[in-house]
Amino acid sequence: MFHIYIADDYVNSILIINATTFKKEDEIISSGGTINHLALSRNGDFLLWGDEAFEGKCFNLTTKETVCLKGHTRGVLCIVAGDGTDVITSSRDNDIRVWDGLTGSCKITMAGHTGWVCSVIYHVETKRIFSGSMDEMILCWDYESGQVLKHIGVVHRFIMHLAWVNEFCFSCYNVSGINETYNSRDFSYIGSLSVHESWTRVFSQTFEGKLLIDGSNSSGATLSNIICLEKMSS
Repeated sequence: MFHIYIADDYVNSILIINATTFKKEDEIISSGGTINHLALSRNGDFLLWGDEAFEGKCFNLTTKETVCLKGHTRGVLCIVAGDGTDVITSSRDNDIRVWDGLTGSCKITMAGHTGWVCSVIYHVETKRIFSGSMDEMILCWDYESGQVLKHIGVVHRFIMHLAWVNEFCFSCYNVSGINETYNSRDFSYIGSLSVHESWTRVFSQTFEGKLLIDGSNSSGATLSNIICLEKMSS
């Protein structure tokens, strides 16, 4: 069964919606202020979120227990699943951290950006983390050592989100409303699409993985055809 998870900033809660009936099934109350980002663990057993209490949260959907990831010194802007039960977070403190999602212990801290790190994505096969920042750089990190492998200077302005297009290519969304696509193997710039007139604030993929859905400050939403992006990157 598919569920939709919706974070409500005003009451610091997460609504769990049945994706078939669109009816509310449950509600999770967060004690950490504004919720900046939601994700699921790799096995789907945990709901992950980052908040303005400087923490990441790992919520067990079965037991309803929460593990807090404490260590950032400013709000957590992005949270994604790493290897196994690991969790990766990025923050307004300019750092990226890898955590043990079961114990809450920090395994490694990655420092290298000079601005807020708004987004991180992880490539399981190559064990590389890509981070996008307000310093207009994408950094590629080695997952196990925490060392920077590559600095990628973006073509347009501050980075808001990163998203995988296919196995080796990812897109970068920025405050100019432009979607840039890069090759993660050789770090080359592939091309760009102008999709909004303002900040791209949120994005997701459809269930079948063929479309990227994104929303913007320009009060609009768009669907980007991933097949077209894949052709552009081939």
